[in-house]
Amino acid sequence: MESLCGGTIKAEKLSKVRLDFINIPLETDLNSTLMNAFLKKTSSLDIGNKPKLQEIWLGIVSIPNTYRNTYFGHLISLIVDGCQFLSNAVLPFHLLSFFPRLKTLHVQNCDHVKTLFDVKCVKQDSKIPLMNLENLVVKHCKEFMTIVAKDDAYQRETFSYVKSLTLCDLPKFKYSDTCFIHDATTSKLEHLTVDHNELKKMLHEELLKNLLLKLEVFAMLFQHKFDEFKQVSKVEKLVVSDDSFKEIFYHPELKILRWKSLRELISVGSKNSWIESFLIGNIKRFEVISCFSSASLVSCTMSFSNPTHLEVNECKELIYLLTSSTAKSLVQLETMKIIDCDSIEEIIVCNKEGDESTQEEIIFPHLNYLTLNRLPKLKNFFKGSLGFPSLNHLKVTKCRMLKYLFTSSTAKSLVQLKTMEIGWCDSIEEIIVCNKKGDEPNKNEIIFPHLNCLTLDGLPKLRSFYKGRLDFPLLDQLNVMTCNMLKYLMTFSTAKSLVQLKTMEIKWCSSIKEIIVCNKEGDESNEDEIIFRDLARLTLNRLGKLKSFYKGSLSFPSLEEHNLTVLYCDRMRTDLKSLMGKRKA
Repeated sequence: MESLCGGTIKAEKLSKVRLDFINIPLETDLNSTLMNAFLKKTSSLDIGNKPKLQEIWLGIVSIPNTYRNTYFGHLISLIVDGCQFLSNAVLPFHLLSFFPRLKTLHVQNCDHVKTLFDVKCVKQDSKIPLMNLENLVVKHCKEFMTIVAKDDAYQRETFSYVKSLTLCDLPKFKYSDTCFIHDATTSKLEHLTVDHNELKKMLHEELLKNLLLKLEVFAMLFQHKFDEFKQVSKVEKLVVSDDSFKEIFYHPELKILRWKSLRELISVGSKNSWIESFLIGNIKRFEVISCFSSASLVSCTMSFSNPTHLEVNECKELIYLLTSSTAKSLVQLETMKIIDCDSIEEIIVCNKEGDESTQEEIIFPHLNYLTLNRLPKLKNFFKGSLGFPSLNHLKVTKCRMLKYLFTSSTAKSLVQLKTMEIGWCDSIEEIIVCNKKGDEPNKNEIIFPHLNCLTLDGLPKLRSFYKGRLDFPLLDQLNVMTCNMLKYLMTFSTAKSLVQLKTMEIKWCSSIKEIIVCNKEGDESNEDEIIFRDLARLTLNRLGKLKSFYKGSLSFPSLEEHNLTVLYCDRMRTDLKSLMGKRKA
């Protein structure tokens, strides 16, 4: 809290304020007292619309002597946005000593600011106490000319620890006066972000070449040709961002590439040999955010050999992501995330048309993390055969036109899967379907040998997980919620495989009548006992049609009453409390 109220409060006999169990001496008024306490403790500050701070900045109000060593003492981040009251320096001379812990300074839209730090009155042998400054952002300041209004020695001393620098729209800025940028020998700079005009100035003054030798991340917010960067050898991450960008450059040392807001980019295709070179080069992480005005990410002949991370986000015009030939080249891929692509219908499309396309097989040998989220038109991942032998984590949410997740052959490849989360997919009727019509699912057993956590949520049309036999020998946690077409949760044989299950939560499934059913009609279920030996938490909530948990013999040896929750299951006849602690004789 910075102040008690906007007006005046009379409390003539008040002498102290108790704040956070500490007695604070009353200053001239209660608001000043609270402001002083706030400035002593705050770690982040925006001075934009705070008249009291503006008076301090301009020297109209001096900092009390009792607080001279503690004001802004914990401040780590300072934001200066649209402060037109500043006529010269962002941090004037009389405030320089108050920011010993400052790490981030963000200045933008300050039309009259000429420099960040006014040190003209500092003695030659004095040090500026800003040794912790690591992140510096200066944007949209028309009169800004230099970072420090002093000679190079102060810059080397003070800013040698700056790691991240952003410069954008600074028409009068002089790079020749900024030694910590062009002195690559002492600079700790790792991350540089510039716009088109700032880059042109750096190139004109021949500063960029030496600087980039030490950069790890280079971000560009513009449209520009890239011939100047062919000599660069150590930039590992490149961020390219601009609405009108159509041309991308490549460098063989790049390891991380992010394209952002390239809405006019048509595709990545083999017509540009330099693009193909970098995609089969050393790129490990490839991110595409809010790009493309066409239907596909790459052309049908494009190959990726080394990427380990592929992320595509907010590409509204994509109808499919990859062709089958491109997908086959992703042999090193470990992570795939496809998020917020409104038009995408398939992740992978076949190069071949007709019946042959369904026979095509694609295996992602190293993929361990797959996320598909908010893809409202997605109908399937791939019409052919898929294999994910290393997949550990699977998350599919808000894919409203998806009718099933896997075929049985794909499901059998998921031998390393540990977590599966399927949610808010309105059209899913089965999680796993048989590969071919006429297949007998009862003879087609699927085992998830390492699955630890299974969550099914918001699947209003789901009727079954799989019509065949399922085994989950290591399943620890089972959550099923808002699946209103389910009439039962699992068969007897599946329940018998749940020897490690510790938590079961079933909620808001309005059609479910039994949790466990016999595999075959006419089975003498009374003779088939199920023991959930490790189940320690059981929740059944709002299951309006539930009549029984299981018609056969049942026990929960590890379940205690305080971990059993049964709510709004008015038709249920099974007395679960009587089954707790019951073991087979």
